[in-house]
Amino acid sequence: YTINSVVIESNVFDHNSAGYSGGGVNSLSNIQVRNSSFSHNSAFYGGGVFGAGTLSISNSSSFASNRAHLYGGGVFTYGNTGIFNSTSFNNSAVNGGFLHISPPLADLVTLNIINLSLTRNS
Repeated sequence: YTINSVVIESNVFDHNSAGYSGGGVNSLSNIQVRNSSFSHNSAFYGGGVFGAGTLSISNSSSFASNRAHLYGGGVFTYGNTGIFNSTSFNNSAVNGGFLHISPPLADLVTLNIINLSLTRNS
């Protein structure tokens, strides 16, 4: 079966890890994150969230102290991304302390950010 969309609302992802991608959440589908917290998660790609589809983060969602060994300390995504009314603090990666977007070859993606607080990401 195929899951077209994942909705994560009012959840806490704390001290999780993955050997490859998405320490908190890994999805090949579209993801909506609302009013959720990701902290102290780790993975090679996307310490907090790894998404291959469209990603929307909103409603006071927070990312704190997540770590990726290579790309996207807080978030790694391949698709269109919107981040609204959220916070990112102390996330880290070699590339993209908070966010890394890697569009498929020859494709363009859209990034919309409104009211995002970024602090001490590296």
